[in-house]
Amino acid sequence: RARSYSAMANKGTTLARPVWLKHVEEAKFKEEEQKAAAAKAAFDATFNDVENQAIGKEQDASFSSDSESDYAQKLANKPIGLLDPAKCTAAGTGVSGGAAGSAASFVVVTKDLDGRRLLHGGAEIKVKISPDAAAGGVDQEAVIKDHEDGTYSVTYVVAKRGNYMVSVECNG
Repeated sequence: RARSYSAMANKGTTLARPVWLKHVEEAKFKEEEQKAAAAKAAFDATFNDVENQAIGKEQDASFSSDSESDYAQKLANKPIGLLDPAKCTAAGTGVSGGAAGSAASFVVVTKDLDGRRLLHGGAEIKVKISPDAAAGGVDQEAVIKDHEDGTYSVTYVVAKRGNYMVSVECNG
């Protein structure tokens, strides 16, 4: 009996964990889920236009070649319109990451309702870099250079290692 009792005691001690340890693991798991959800939301918001363009190309491919050439000709004859914030894109290494203390950069391309790049500058571009709670600190703005051709170089530096949200606003 002593032998079976000790075997049961060993089973019981290997399964028993302090409650606080379980709570710490659950909190860590929840925090990782929140970070992943925030990163996905930022990625989706930044590259949503790329997906919409791909869907539009698939739909355009379903039209006959005559309607494609008609559409292309109408678009070629149509003057480039006003800035459409929903069509603007941001691309480059600074959108998805960087290193603390080093400059990160990316390019914003302004586009009209039809997705055509604007050929002039002067748009109001705002970029905000927001740290998450673990990184701490305050929001900061990036340095933006207008190339006067519809493109804008964006550069920023974060002081501490951590997760940051890059937000871009394009207002014509």
